[in-house]
Amino acid sequence: METISYLTDVYGPRLTGSPQIRKAAEWTQSRLKDWGLADVHLEPWGPFGRGWSLEGFTANLVEPDFAPLIAYPKAWVPSTPQPIRGAPIYLEAANEKELDQYRGKLHRAIVLLGTPRELKAAFEPLAWRQSDSALLALSNGDSAAYRAARGASLAAAASAGNLPQPPSTSDRPPPPPTFNSTPEQRAAFQLQNRKWQLLYEEGAAVVIEPGRGDGGTVFVSSATLPSRSPTPDGQSRPAASGQPPAEASPFSRGPRPWASDAPPIVPQVVMAVEHYNRIVRMLKKEAPVTLEIDIASRYHTDDPMSFNVIAEIPGGDLKDEIVMLGAHFDSWHAGTGATDNAVGCGVALEAVRILRAIGVQPRRTIRLALWTGEEQG
Repeated sequence: METISYLTDVYGPRLTGSPQIRKAAEWTQSRLKDWGLADVHLEPWGPFGRGWSLEGFTANLVEPDFAPLIAYPKAWVPSTPQPIRGAPIYLEAANEKELDQYRGKLHRAIVLLGTPRELKAAFEPLAWRQSDSALLALSNGDSAAYRAARGASLAAAASAGNLPQPPSTSDRPPPPPTFNSTPEQRAAFQLQNRKWQLLYEEGAAVVIEPGRGDGGTVFVSSATLPSRSPTPDGQSRPAASGQPPAEASPFSRGPRPWASDAPPIVPQVVMAVEHYNRIVRMLKKEAPVTLEIDIASRYHTDDPMSFNVIAEIPGGDLKDEIVMLGAHFDSWHAGTGATDNAVGCGVALEAVRILRAIGVQPRRTIRLALWTGEEQG
């Protein structure tokens, strides 16, 4: 737990390419060396692209009355040139025709993008105990047996009235289409992408989306770039290097915001759904609403390479055979990355610490790898 506390409490968010993740990795290196592991080093990989860090942020409702808002900027968004204050525009469009009515109205505007989500009272537990048979199947890597045992556990919990409600996905933006997507899913994604294209074409000042989660918990990832990022003259911008051309396929997600040659990014914020819903309700009642958003962020372009933390316990007569253990080291920036995935890193680190502490001499080399870049795919 002490190792996990250092990774989360002391070093906090570990976004790939950020100064924070390097500080956490250097501390981890020092611990591994103290424990007596061999060949401890940061193994470079990449190029990944540019790093990013958040240096300041405020989001406030200033009219009709002041209230601080729970929100976080997305990773890799730029700073706002100054605090952005104004009446927000709720972009509500179910089709292309409805979307067209917003043309010419979004320049330098604060735009709300996303449908409000109904929040129901939570009467069910957030978790339930797995059965012994499900845990045994999981430990044995028997996915079919695990699914069967887990199904039995869920059925028993449901019959006892103790079944947690599954997390809602209705508040999530439509995912990029796959080859198995329905026509409706493809249409939803295409409309969402057209909304983002319009926001970029118009030059919105800030885009605010409702967050997943509730109770003030907000899930935040990286900035959104449409499949075709328009240039100021309205032409389609080519995708960043290493990415497929945006116009080549409907399955392209477009350029990545961390790419060194990523196009300019519209500032974007994810807001707690309770606060987002309230603002939309006020707008629908034609109440005067003024928001103020201020983002201070920094790009880090001095080193495009990322790294993995590597260490070993050398083996004996079978030292050329490798036993691997590891976890992903990086996290998103709006939390401390405790469950995703400092916990996994802590387990792996504790395993090698114990092995060194009790003086085990393995026949095979045990190699620890803590990966970065997992959250970016």
